[in-house]
Parts: sequence; structure tokens; C-alpha cells
Amino acid sequence: MTLQSVSTDGLELLCSLEAPVDRSFHVGKGIALCLQGWAFCPGKIIKRLFVLDGTKRHQVNNHSWVRLDVLDYMYPARDPSGVSLFSGYNAILPIEEISAKERREIILCAELKSGETVLQSLGVLELLPGNNLRPEKVKWPDHGPRVAICMATYNPSRRLLSQQINSILDQDHRNWVCIITDDSTNPISRHDILDLIEHDSRFIYVKNEDRKGFYGNFEGCLSRVPVDADFVALADQDDRWDRDKLSTLLNNIEEKHKLVFSDCRIMAGGKVVSETYWDRRENHYRDFQSNFLANTVPGAASLFRADLLEFLLPFPPKLLGVYHDQWVALVADLEGGISYVDRPLYSYNQHDDNVVGQLLEPFAGVRHSIRELLKSSRSKRRFLNTARNLAHHATSDFPGVLEKAIFAEALKLRIGSIQQSKQQVLNRVSKIANGLGGPALMKLSAIVQNRKSTLNVEGYLLNIALGIRAQNILFGVWKNRFLDRKTGGKSENAGVAPQVTGVPAAEDLANGWIFQNIKPFRLRVSSREPKRINILLATIDFRYIFGGYIGMFNLALRLRREGFLVRIATLEYTELNIALARERMKGYPGLEKLFDEVEIVHRHDREEELLVSPEDRFVATNCWGAHVAHHASRELGQDRFMFMVQEYEPFFLPMNTVAALFQQSYTFPQFQLFSTPLLRDYFKLTRIGVFSSAGAEMNHAVFRNAIQKFTPSPDDMRHRERRILFYARPEAHAARNLFELGLMALAELARSPDFDADKWKFYGMGSIGGADKVRLAPDVTMEMLPKTDLQTYSERLPSHDVGLSLMLTPHPSLVPLDMASAGMLTVTNTFENKTAEALENISTNLIAVEATLEGVIGGLKEAISRVEQYDQRIQGARLDWPTDWNDAFEPAAIKKIVDFLS
Repeated sequence: MTLQSVSTDGLELLCSLEAPVDRSFHVGKGIALCLQGWAFCPGKIIKRLFVLDGTKRHQVNNHSWVRLDVLDYMYPARDPSGVSLFSGYNAILPIEEISAKERREIILCAELKSGETVLQSLGVLELLPGNNLRPEKVKWPDHGPRVAICMATYNPSRRLLSQQINSILDQDHRNWVCIITDDSTNPISRHDILDLIEHDSRFIYVKNEDRKGFYGNFEGCLSRVPVDADFVALADQDDRWDRDKLSTLLNNIEEKHKLVFSDCRIMAGGKVVSETYWDRRENHYRDFQSNFLANTVPGAASLFRADLLEFLLPFPPKLLGVYHDQWVALVADLEGGISYVDRPLYSYNQHDDNVVGQLLEPFAGVRHSIRELLKSSRSKRRFLNTARNLAHHATSDFPGVLEKAIFAEALKLRIGSIQQSKQQVLNRVSKIANGLGGPALMKLSAIVQNRKSTLNVEGYLLNIALGIRAQNILFGVWKNRFLDRKTGGKSENAGVAPQVTGVPAAEDLANGWIFQNIKPFRLRVSSREPKRINILLATIDFRYIFGGYIGMFNLALRLRREGFLVRIATLEYTELNIALARERMKGYPGLEKLFDEVEIVHRHDREEELLVSPEDRFVATNCWGAHVAHHASRELGQDRFMFMVQEYEPFFLPMNTVAALFQQSYTFPQFQLFSTPLLRDYFKLTRIGVFSSAGAEMNHAVFRNAIQKFTPSPDDMRHRERRILFYARPEAHAARNLFELGLMALAELARSPDFDADKWKFYGMGSIGGADKVRLAPDVTMEMLPKTDLQTYSERLPSHDVGLSLMLTPHPSLVPLDMASAGMLTVTNTFENKTAEALENISTNLIAVEATLEGVIGGLKEAISRVEQYDQRIQGARLDWPTDWNDAFEPAAIKKIVDFLS
């Protein structure tokens, strides 16, 4: 996280702007940006918060919200009073149309309860005039209205794409061109697209260099519409148009209207499921508020006037799950109106790869939350878990509320003259993120008017607003107890066994979390659900996204590229703001589009159903997940699940119940995917898992986690201070990293009479909290660097000379490999078949020693003695290890994985 602070008369404002990460924007006729981050003054309470953008002062209505991650990062070292617990803020910043490029500084202004005011710059936005249009030059093939068809593709099915292309070619209106923007599709799909269109000049193919997601891909496609086009039609890659689709839409758009759309027939498995889209839902396109809350106008059914583009582009920023077609419909409605053709003009195929299918089920609202709380009220533990899960869902879904408010603000900026009734709707929607009043009034209005067309979006919005504010209130009430628990402080009941009345359920006794962690999913099996690959993760927490997590995420994206629908299911309680997560993920090269490509669900509450198809497959990524995956696979009648093995996890534990459960996890029928050959060889040597019986060769695969790529130079190594970098992990969950042993060795080194302490600086890296500095000797301290994102981590490594990274397990660990790749002479330890020879074969920069105090000290002294062997260090930086995730999975391994999951 980017930390900024300023001191004003002894006050310190700590703050960060986490979103948007991109700081350059085309403004068009106006844009609304969502600013999200955190801000607090140690020991002080923020009363009011404002954003200054050089033109106006904008009040931040949502501030002092719970941010557990900031508290974990700051408390108690930089925030002794714990006020960082309530440091979250979000605000919508409206920016009006500009005529020239601007650099506009964004300043945060905090008015404190004590009366002081503190200002802090959050950064500079680069604002660009215009819509970022890049129109294609075309030769129109016929007479009549000129129609630009915009199709956004991503890994299309050749069969369905061929069907769609042929239906466009067969249109009875002939004066069209079709722009296809391909969203970094795989080579096979790209070949399919080009093969289908290369002999027809009416098709224009554009490949995105970076993955944009369907929302950004349609935005890019619209930006390429020829300047002389009269109309624009949106096309999906997998539908089939009726022959008269374009001509009928052209003939039925009313003179003053800006858009026309039609009905469609629903197809599944090659059969007609329904002759209308509206068999189970009301078409409310004339009701502006209803359409704002729950879109009625499918993009694939639409055709609109090309002059609408100046109001459409650029699209408002995406936070969670907005859709291009709803934005187009809202702009068209305000600019002139919408026409409708009441008959199907195309076949809408519902299948595994749909971005979104037909929306039929009502959204869960306040009634659902009350019902869930009542169901769990007999057990205090379950009641608290349910309340926490409901609050978490509200936090996760809140970006969807913000997106509606952003749409409303952007529309007010872009549309000049708006009917009074619609202006009132915009005013209401723009404020729904700011409190309970807006959502409550909308829900009351829906009840009074008996409005069912929106599928209870009003109740859903109210439920989110209540959940977030309930969370803030509860943490406010329990703040001191919560902080006391975090610091290990003892309350008056500490060490006393819980008093239990009556006959308790087993899972309500001490260590009930073990019952929770192996509790199976509650599956709801439906043949209408698409087949998914379900990857089971403990949680998604940016404090821990490194090494193993990056491997899991890359596996998810690789399976998506292989054509599978992928869903990540978290098993532990997870606080994840998708909008912020999407922004933070931009700091992890190759993973930027994870949350656009992969579905995320949370099932800490195992009572919440998980919708699956009979053919879903499950991938465990740890031993707890193996228990859950085993039960789910058996319930679906499958013989095995896949276990992504990145360590032998019983080594993490003392010999207890958890260790027994972890050992059992490798005995379930499974296909094992090992993260390194060394780890695989350990399992083979000790006959664990698939190697305990015959047939192991076809029942496992191996990949190698990609490491960071560096290009160290001798000149950089010569002209800088000497630095030692310790991968320092004092947390209990990282005990295998031998923090104490490494610290003892560094302290002995610092006190050694033959060590010149004046020439060296010590740094510790990797800790998620604790002290800022550690004293190694009377005059020698080690500075503890805060946990960073991957990009900052990669920038730091090459500025060090000697590395120390230990791990008492069979896996070689990625950190020492990264250190060696950065040109550092790196001390690490041996273990079983992880021998000095095996590690030296990976890199001569690796100095492998026994995991003893004498061994580690000796390794450090050897590294220091070799530090000026620059050519050898450069040679050792060329590891025999992949530095690109495209090379991490060899073809033979991918074939085994795909064959198993298929």
C-alpha cells in the first residue's frame, strides 16, 4: 500500500489512495471517479473528511469505516490507540468536461473532532480531453443506413462463432461493417476468428494487447466506430441473428428515439428453452428508475444512433460488475428515448461461457438476512458467524452500490437537459451509497407500488447499507475487546474454560474451528448450471499474496485459458472488497485481470448453498481444502479431486489433531499437482500420497512457480552500500521460515570480531507487523521493511548483496530463488532430498547449509567473502528456472491436468 503522511502542528495524517490505481483518464463530457482508500490521525478522531481537486471541495460522506487490514498493518507500532480500525473512506469525484490536458492534484482534508484540520496530497490525476475515439476508416459496401456492428470476443467457441458470423453475413440489410475486438484470446481461438472472417473485407479485426474484460472490450470496440456511421449494433460472439434483425430494428426506431431493442428466444443445448426473454420477468424499459436498478435492455438486442457515442464514451470506471448494455440504455433513455420490437430477432445461447445468463431469481434482501440470523440464534457461535458473514457479504457487494451512484453522477455530468422526474431518480441514486435513507426510501417505494420488475434490487441495496453500518457499530462497541485480543492482552476471563450450560454441540466446544474447517459444502446440483473448476482457497488477503497464492491464481488463469470456467471458493472468513482488490491486483504482473476472468465466492458459512453442475471438478490448495474437496467430489459421484501440493503441510504443525487430519488429506483418492520437482521427489522418496500405490506416474503432474526476472549489472553491485536482506517472518504461521534461527545467526555475525559492521546494513523483509527495527549488536540494528506488493518487492531485491532465507521443509521456497536471480549470494538450508547439490544445480548463488546456528553463520560468512565476485554473481543470477508463468506449466503437465479435469 502507498503510505503518505504529513505533520501539521504535531498532528500526523496517515493516508492512502488505493483506487483508482490508474491516474490518467479521458474525461469526455464528464467523468465520475470513485476514490477509495484509508486515512487516520493517530490518537485523534476524524469528524469530517473532504477531497479537494483544485476546483471544488467535495465532502466525503463515507469515512471512518472498518478496515481490519489497515489496523493489522499499523497497530500498535504506528497507531497505539487503534483508530486505524476505522480508517476506510470512499467518495465519488465528479470531473466536468475539459478542453485541454490537465494535471490535477487531489488533496485530502481531515477536520478532527478536536478542532484541528490536516491536509494531505493523495496524488496527481492526469486528465485528458475527449472520448479517446480511434475510428476505423472503412468503405461502406452498399446503400442505406450505415451500420457499424461491434462484436467483443474472448476465446469463442468456433462452432458458435461460425454460427454468429454466418447469421451476420446473411442479413437482408447489406450496408454494414463488423468490428471485432479480440480480448487477448488464446492462439487457437484467434486463428478460428481470422479463419472465419479473413476473406471478407467488411470484417475488421483488432486484437487487444492487454486483457480488458468484456466491459472494457466493448468500450474499446465502440471507440473504433467509423466517424460516418449512422447506427451501431452490438453483437455477442455466440448468438445467432435472424435474417431481418438489422432491417427490423432500423425500421422500428422512432424518429426522436436514440435506441431500439427487440425480444429474443432463449437457447440451451441447441434447443429452444423459451420463445421470449420475458417469460419469467417483466420488461420495464419505459420505467427509468426500474431500468436503472435492474437493466432490461440486452446489448445483443440493441441498435442505437451513432451520435450517442459522444455521450457514451468513455465508460464510467468498473468496480464490481457493471454492464455495458445498461450504461448504453440509460444514456439513450435520457438523450431521446428507447423503442422496442415485441418479437424475437435473434437466438440467445445460454451455455458454460456466458458472462451473464438470463437473470431470473430475486436478489436476497433484509428478510433473507433476518431469516438467517434467526436460524442460527440457538448457538452463540453460529449466530456470531452468521452475523459476520452477512456483514462481509454487504462489504463485498458495496462496490455494486457505488457503481450505480457513479452511473448517476456521470449521467448528470454528460446529459444537458433531463426531464424533472428522471433528474429526481438520478439525484436519489447518486446518494444511495451515502446512508440508509436512500435505500430505505427506494425499498418503501417498491413496496407501496408493488414493484416486482426489479427482482428486489431495492431490498438488496438496503440490506448492503444495513450490513455495512451494523459492522461499523459492532466494531465500535467491541473495539477495546478486539484490540486487547490482537495484542494478546488478558481479559478478566482469560485462561478460564468457557462456561457451558445444558448439553453443548461438539462443534461449540473449544477448537470448534477444526470442525468448521473440514465441514463439507452444502451442494445444490443442477443440470442447468455450467461445468466449473472450483479452486478451494483458504482466503484472499493481500497481506499474504505471495509465492503460493500467486501460484494458485496463475493456475486459475491458466485453466481459464484452457477453456474451463473457473471459480475460486474461499473457505475461511474473508474480507474482500472486489473493487479494491481489482486495483491492488494491478501490482501483480500477469494477474491483473484475475477478478474479471475468475468467479469468486465465499463459503466460510457452509450452510450457504454452492450451485454446481453434476460435472463440476474440485481443486484443493491446502490440506483443509482437501477434506472439503474429497466430500464434494464423492457427493457428485467422482473418484478423485485435484490437490495442488505446494508443501508437505504436516511439517507446519506440532503432532496434534490438525497434523493427523493433514496427513489424512494425502490419503484421499486424488490427482496431485506438485509445485516443484524437489517436492515431488520428496513425496516419491517417502511414499506419500499418490506414490503410496501403483499408477503414480499418470496420477500426478509437476509445474514450477515462476520467479521474478532480474538483470543485475556489475556496475550497480560495485557502487553502493553493502546490504544483507533477511526474509524475516516472526509470525506463528510462518514458523517453518526459522525466524529465530536466522535472527540468532545475524546477531552472532554482527558481534563477530572479523565482521566489519560499518560496511554493512541489515534489512528484514516479509513481516506483516511488529517492530520497525531490531537490535542485533550494541551498534548494529536491522531495519524491518513493511510487507509490499510484488512490484515493490521486485524493485527492492537487486539493491542487496547477501540474502538469508530459510525454510525447514522439502520445498526450496521461492524467496531464495528470487534473491539468487537478483544477483544476491543467498544462504538457505538443506532438508532431506533438498540437498546442497540440488540447490546449486538451480543457481550457484545459492549457498545451502544445514539448519544449525553454526551452519547459517558459516553460510553468511561465505557469502560475504564472495560478495565482490561480480561476474560469478551475474552468472548465478541466470537460474535454471522459469521467470514467466507461460513457461511454468510444461505442455505434458498441462495435458495431464486438462485430461483429468475433462
